Amino acid sequence: MPLIAQSFRPWLQFAHHARLAAMVACTIATATIASLSDARPTEVVACWGLNSDGQCNVPTDLGSCSQIVAGRFHTVALKDNGAIRCWGSNEFSQCTPPIGSSPSSLIAAGWFHTLSLSSQGVTTAWGRNQSGQCNVPLNLGPCIGIAGGAEHSLALRANGTIVG
Repeated sequence: MPLIAQSFRPWLQFAHHARLAAMVACTIATATIASLSDARPTEVVACWGLNSDGQCNVPTDLGSCSQIVAGRFHTVALKDNGAIRCWGSNEFSQCTPPIGSSPSSLIAAGWFHTLSLSSQGVTTAWGRNQSGQCNVPLNLGPCIGIAGGAEHSLALRANGTIVG
């Protein structure tokens, strides 16, 4: 099945694979990542473009993933078991999930930060925090969606309101 792409901003695209519902993203001057699985027993992550920090060096032992996202110089994968796997630049610890993090159901990436959403709706953020993008509000409550921008983060609460 073909990848269907929709452009949201000139420098950021999201694509949706009709069969897998896997998210694919690319950012300016970095890499493009894609989840491919047609005629394959398990998903395969492919990555291409600028590889200055190893963001295109997909780990050979990555295994099956449900979602992949790209930061400016890092790549993040959500494995089928809820574990997060990151590679590329770790200059601001954006590839180092907090110790004791719950299994995740959703991931997002900003330029130099990473976010995760647990199956209980708890949002976690780590990496560069120059503009407060990793300061998750204490009263955020259960969320159903997250997104990372260059230096900001957004969360979609279960009640439909957006916090950012």
